Amino acid sequence: MTFSEIRKEILNDWLFGVLPKVLKILADNKYRKFIIKSNKNETIYFKHHEIISKRKNRFILIPFSYGKADFKKYGMCFFAFTSFRIGKKLYYARVDCNGQSVSFYSWHLLERYYERLYGYTDRITEVHILKFFKENSIALPYEQYNTKYINGEFGRTDKGILLGQRIDERTVVYNTFITEEMAKGKQIEISDFLNGQLDNLAFDSLGNRYVAA
Repeated sequence: MTFSEIRKEILNDWLFGVLPKVLKILADNKYRKFIIKSNKNETIYFKHHEIISKRKNRFILIPFSYGKADFKKYGMCFFAFTSFRIGKKLYYARVDCNGQSVSFYSWHLLERYYERLYGYTDRITEVHILKFFKENSIALPYEQYNTKYINGEFGRTDKGILLGQRIDERTVVYNTFITEEMAKGKQIEISDFLNGQLDNLAFDSLGNRYVAA
């Protein structure tokens, strides 16, 4: 299967089976009680949930909130991901907030992320994968980035830079991770530009809503 074919399968699972279960979970009153009681305007992550689709694909849902003020205006936030193999290579796939596109993250990227950011070279577990998505919940893209790949994609997160390829308008594959210090040439210019946008998003999340993951 190609990335585009897998994206179609993931979104079909998502829209016609997984999403209704997600909405049911998020409607649980325990989240509202905890957030209101916490009386804090900071990001709160809750215990993740496992959802199995009709095709037996496993989705991981992570409910979260940007804090009391944001919750009162917009309710719960969440992000979700699943995994697929293409040949012998393992990828994690995250559905975007509007359920229209999918970003793929290679196993190689996860290894480079922990090696280059934390100096960690041991076995990657699901704990590390959950941590990665929490720390990189927003990836701002720069689609016109020129690399050795056709349609190279540059994604900026709070932790660093994701490099990969745009397969089509709804499918992105990120293949590796570099830190800010590793950026060279035009990468530095693009990184600084997108980092400024990330700073604005982080500021807004303290009280004014932007796009929830």
